[in-house]
Amino acid sequence: MLALTAGGASAAGDERVASTIRLARAGGKPTASNLASSRPGTLVVIELFQVALVEGESLRYVRRVAALDGRSPDGIVAELLRGGTQVSTFFAGAPAIVHSTSWRYEEPGTVVLTYLAYGEELNPSALARNDVHAILKNDLPGIATTDPDKPRPPKLGHEDVLAHGLRHLALLARRAGGDKFIQRLNQRSRRFFASIEPELAGEIGGAHMLVPSSAGAR
Repeated sequence: MLALTAGGASAAGDERVASTIRLARAGGKPTASNLASSRPGTLVVIELFQVALVEGESLRYVRRVAALDGRSPDGIVAELLRGGTQVSTFFAGAPAIVHSTSWRYEEPGTVVLTYLAYGEELNPSALARNDVHAILKNDLPGIATTDPDKPRPPKLGHEDVLAHGLRHLALLARRAGGDKFIQRLNQRSRRFFASIEPELAGEIGGAHMLVPSSAGAR
């Protein structure tokens, strides 16, 4: 799992992420007032990106968050994948790969554990949903910092986190034992992961780097 250290995944932090875990403790919908009235302390939430490769090199993804709430993170992700009408209708079938990909700190006092679920069959009805986003492979951002005294990237968005997760899966597919991942993918998905730069595990900061596709993992 990679540590994505950044001040927030949006300009003002992600209020939805921070308020979701408070929802489990206080009840009600996540709102700014709930956020402001909560006691200070470190909060932990689960973030799940469900992503599918559609036509050409275009990706579709949806992002979900849930409170850790003392339960197993893997169990919460499994619930998000199978429960609720919005979540369960993103993939036409079961996802090919589900993997924990990163963690990061967000203001105010929130630790986010990120999972990525990659599927090969997108439910056609998902294309009409307002919460489903599109991004091209060539538009996947990279994360880097050029200041050795400031290990946190100056800005970190949701697509940065998604891109890291996909590159981390590409690394796992290349390294020893990657056959377990490759066997779950069809030929189209294999070509996709072979075409993107894999990303090393480790804290994003001065040591952040990409592994050239031709080099693979050592």
